[in-house]
Amino acid sequence: MQVLIARLLLLSCLLALPAHAGQLSASAALDSDDRFRGVSLSHGRPDVRLDVNYDEEGGLYGGISLAAAPGRGQSAPLTHYTAYAGYVTRPASDLSWEGGVSHTHIDDRERYDYDELYAGLITAGITARLSYSPRYYGRDVQTLYADLSGSRQISPHVRLFAHAGWLRRLSGTWGLRPRYDLSAGVAAALRACELRLSVTQTPSLYAWGREDGGTGIVLSAVRAF
Repeated sequence: MQVLIARLLLLSCLLALPAHAGQLSASAALDSDDRFRGVSLSHGRPDVRLDVNYDEEGGLYGGISLAAAPGRGQSAPLTHYTAYAGYVTRPASDLSWEGGVSHTHIDDRERYDYDELYAGLITAGITARLSYSPRYYGRDVQTLYADLSGSRQISPHVRLFAHAGWLRRLSGTWGLRPRYDLSAGVAAALRACELRLSVTQTPSLYAWGREDGGTGIVLSAVRAF
């Protein structure tokens, strides 16, 4: 029931976005590894990614992030997406807050689908967020994910960015241990593209039992439209 409510909220938010009063943005990227919260969903393979976002001037927003990586041998590509919708306040004293809901689908394994409700604060290039899932990775477990992300422009064409996250089980039967994920990197604007180099660190994967965590280096090329 909680999952159904979250999905209905997401759908209603997306349908409520007026088609004439906002801004649509998109970007395409090529990554050397598809990392999500520090974990490689592509098992170390490169991926292509498409991000589409809609921002309404009143504060509503929504979008989707879709990624695909080559499968093994003749298998189909590995895909996953996260769709989201939310609301963010206009900055007051350089501080604003946001809240929303997201749905994540991983490959063709619907049993891993999960929803999250999130709330956060945004100030001076830093975002702090809490995300709650009633069935994380489709398992009988409730989780809370706390993360802090930031970005700092150090020159007209170069910026630094970093992220730290902490996932904790609140209740449920799945023996999910608390785990962290860290990442940091540098991005350089090069004509119409941005090149990013980042280092990630996290324990092993949540669901499949593979060692797809550890330390990883990711190189990305991103083109905004």
